[in-house]
Amino acid sequence: DNERLREERNTLREEAEELRERADAASKEAEKKQELLSFVQAEVERLKTDMAEREEAIATPLRTQLTAAEDQLASVRASLAEAVSQRDAAVRERDASVARAEAAERQVAATEAEMRELLTEMDRQRKAAITFAQ
Repeated sequence: DNERLREERNTLREEAEELRERADAASKEAEKKQELLSFVQAEVERLKTDMAEREEAIATPLRTQLTAAEDQLASVRASLAEAVSQRDAAVRERDASVARAEAAERQVAATEAEMRELLTEMDRQRKAAITFAQ
């Protein structure tokens, strides 16, 4: 009976030792995994910071270019508005000039008609005077 108990106790000691070794190994493995996790977390934070810095380094010149392009667009729009305004003024001036020219042509035509009438009347009076003088 004692022998059996000794064997059981020895078996239990061996199992306990084996369990302690396994626990130690699991503890060491957990510690390694915790170290790896800490390293990965630190690396992720470093990469996030690096990415944010790179994004800013890229975005800043692009913002500057965008602002310059917007300013240039505003300038072109203003120039276009001025050109359209000048064109409209030139069209109005041309239209007024055409209207004056048409009025002058009508005046010339009216004057020519009056002159023809006067010439016709003078010719009629000359003929009448010749006829009267004969």
